[in-house]
Amino acid sequence: MEEDLYRSITVGFPQYGMPSFDYLSETERWAVVKLLKSFSRIWTAWEEGAPVEIGKAPDRTEALVERGRQLYNGEKFNCASCHGTTGQADGPEALKLKDAWGVPTRPRAFALGASYFKRGNRPRDIVQTLLLGMPGSPMMPFVDKLERADDLT
Repeated sequence: MEEDLYRSITVGFPQYGMPSFDYLSETERWAVVKLLKSFSRIWTAWEEGAPVEIGKAPDRTEALVERGRQLYNGEKFNCASCHGTTGQADGPEALKLKDAWGVPTRPRAFALGASYFKRGNRPRDIVQTLLLGMPGSPMMPFVDKLERADDLT
């Protein structure tokens, strides 16, 4: 969890107006992580789970893209219900979403491009979001629904 905060401070969230703080030294960025964790008791009560191993990304093939389309639109994941069938964040549930504090929120519009992912835009960052979800947001974890790499083949 600390590594996620560190990465967020390092790369920023430009789409939300938060710049990268990569100009700070590594020690300074870790100091900011420690400060952020002091703002809420949840950090002392939070039990970190086992690290998630994310393997090497498979080569892109049309068959794999089609399997992704089936998973995205199918009942097992139903990503399109929020993110829309074309990734425009216009699915039928999109306007109903609220975060953990009851504040209305919108799903990610994938059509905006990879720079708009909160956890990061590297393929492994996106996989981590799919596996772990985005705590506090309506984006649920799918780690229990996708247990083995060969579920994708």
